[in-house]
Amino acid sequence: MSDERNDRSTLDVVLRIGERLGVPLLILAAFLWMAREAGFAIYSTAVVPIVEAHGKFLDSTSRNLEEIGTTQRQQAETLQEIAVGQKEIATIMEAQGTRN
Repeated sequence: MSDERNDRSTLDVVLRIGERLGVPLLILAAFLWMAREAGFAIYSTAVVPIVEAHGKFLDSTSRNLEEIGTTQRQQAETLQEIAVGQKEIATIMEAQGTRN
């Protein structure tokens, strides 16, 4: 019984607002309310999953970039060792060239 009274009182309030402010404004209010509800529905079904997936993507990208950085540091050390070895070879070759 109280649900019927609440429904009737809500309907009465809506009708009073419609009488005071006019039908176009009541239609605008209904449209805005529907847009609000649609916004909430889109937020929970689309925005939240997209943001969560993007967060996971950024985390995995960050891990991958750290691994790439580690690999590049190792490559730089290896190239440095190769350069030192080449200089030693060049020094040995020059020393042998001066002996001949």
